[in-house]
Amino acid sequence: GVAAGVTRRFGRLTTSLRGSLDRTAYANPTIAGSTLDLSSGNFTALELRARAGYELSPGFTPYIQASVDTRQRDSKLDSNGFARSSNGTSLRLGTTYELSRILTADANVGLGTRDYADARLKTNVGPVADLSLIWQATPLSTVTLKGSSAQDETSLTGASGIWDTKVSLQIDHALLRNLNLTGNVAYQNNKYTGTSRADHITTGSLAATYALTRDVLLRGSYNYTHQSSSDPGSRYSDNVFLFGIKLQH
Repeated sequence: GVAAGVTRRFGRLTTSLRGSLDRTAYANPTIAGSTLDLSSGNFTALELRARAGYELSPGFTPYIQASVDTRQRDSKLDSNGFARSSNGTSLRLGTTYELSRILTADANVGLGTRDYADARLKTNVGPVADLSLIWQATPLSTVTLKGSSAQDETSLTGASGIWDTKVSLQIDHALLRNLNLTGNVAYQNNKYTGTSRADHITTGSLAATYALTRDVLLRGSYNYTHQSSSDPGSRYSDNVFLFGIKLQH
């Protein structure tokens, strides 16, 4: 993806305009010797977003934000015969807040809609929101709380889209000058519009980064994922251990 924007201040009034282009493409997996064609899920998304905010006091700026977007599939019909190209809109009210750089927040809530090219797919209408709260608890520790509610794509037969709601909490701590630790827990709820299916995903992770030198960093992490679902065939648990090296200059 690529994005570009411009921001202009008029005294206490701040306006911004942002455009983005994103491309999603799926690789074709091989299952039991046969190749499964997933190219019908490939799509290009264009979005235009405008925001206007007014600084009521230092560090406190309420704003209104509107966006329009289009998601165009490479194939007119997916593998199940549905035309899933769509157009979306959203309108949000929010605010930014900063308290002596110890606590910063950006939160908004509003309504989003998505209309699909196929009349059989139900229009996706519901709340959209974003939350980011960063607390510099100590000079060595940072706590980050994030939340979101958004519309996502799906290929599930009969479902027009997914309402994806997430919340996560992350703690970063510099244990030593050259050793940083990160812990993260998150919960995600996916509701498939037009069907009774709902997925509940819980994740947790631990990571450590050790700087051998300024230019060479070692990193290790453990990630756990558990998904429960109203669809018995979609339940799973997953454990991933990763070790790597990062070179920077």
